[in-house]
Amino acid sequence: MMEEIEWSDIDRSSPIWSGSGCDYFSLSAEVNSYYTLFFKDVRKDRNNAFNQTNEERVSGATFMKTEEYFRVLWRDVSEVGFERDDSDQCIDTCKTLIREEVDWWGERTDLKEYGALKVPSLVEYHSWDMIWRLCKYHKLVAHKLHNYASKKQSVLKKDLPQSRAKKSIPLNLQTIQFAELCEGFKRIGAIDKETSLSVFKSYLDGSEFNTVITPIKFKNSTYVAVFIYLCEEYGLQAEKEYFKWREFFGISMTYANKQLSAYRTGELSLPPYYQQMDSILKEIGCSKPDYKKR
Repeated sequence: MMEEIEWSDIDRSSPIWSGSGCDYFSLSAEVNSYYTLFFKDVRKDRNNAFNQTNEERVSGATFMKTEEYFRVLWRDVSEVGFERDDSDQCIDTCKTLIREEVDWWGERTDLKEYGALKVPSLVEYHSWDMIWRLCKYHKLVAHKLHNYASKKQSVLKKDLPQSRAKKSIPLNLQTIQFAELCEGFKRIGAIDKETSLSVFKSYLDGSEFNTVITPIKFKNSTYVAVFIYLCEEYGLQAEKEYFKWREFFGISMTYANKQLSAYRTGELSLPPYYQQMDSILKEIGCSKPDYKKR
C-alpha cells in the first residue's frame, strides 16, 4: 500500500516529480502497460467487465507507483546519511534496494505477454539516473554516491532498450481549429499568452516525440481537468489516456481522475470557466454527440 502523499507539499522541481529535466516516461508507460493488462485479466477471470472507470484508476495508480518507488528509494538512502564515513554504506544501500526492485520485476513471468518486457532494465537505468540527479539537486556532487550513480547510469544507458516515441494526445480537430482553440484559451486566461501555437498543436494532434517534454501550464490544474472533461463531452479523444495529459500538460493523474469522476457524478459543480471553455469549442465548430447533449 502506497503512503498517502500531501500533494500541496510536493516539490515539482525535484527529479522525482519529473522536474530538473528528468524524464522517465518510458518506464512509467511500461509499468502501466503491465498493470492495465494484468488487471483486465483478473477482472475477466471473475466474469466481471473491466470498464473504463477501472482502467482510468489503474492507469492513475500505476503512474503514481513509479514516482512512489523513486521517493521511497531516496528516503531510504537518505536515512543512511550522507556523511563521508557513510559513503560506502549509501552506495551499498542503493545497490540492494535497486536490485530488489529489478529482481521483483524479473520474476514476473508474464512481462512478455503484457508488453512490458523492458521494465527490469528500465527500472535499473532510471533508478541510478534518479539517484544521480537527486544528488545533484540536493548539492551532494562531492559525495561518492553521486560519482558512482553517474558512472552506473552512463554504462546502463548504452544497453537501454530502444524506447518508443511518445505520441501526444490525438484530439479529433482540424489544423485551423487548434489555432483557434489556442487563441481562445489565451483570451480567457486559461494559458499564458506566450504559449507557442506550434507546441500547443503538437501536444494535441498526435505528434511523436523522442525528446524531453516541457508541459504546457494552464492557469491551474482545474482548467486542465475541465478541458479533459470537455474533450470527453465532445467526443474529441478516442481513448482516455490520462498519463498523456500528465506528460504534456502537467496535471496529476490522481487529481484528474478525482475531478472528472466528481464532475460526472455531480459531486462537484463545474467551475464558471467551464462555460467559457465550452463556448470556445462551439466557436471553433465542435458539437457534442447526440447522446451527450443535455
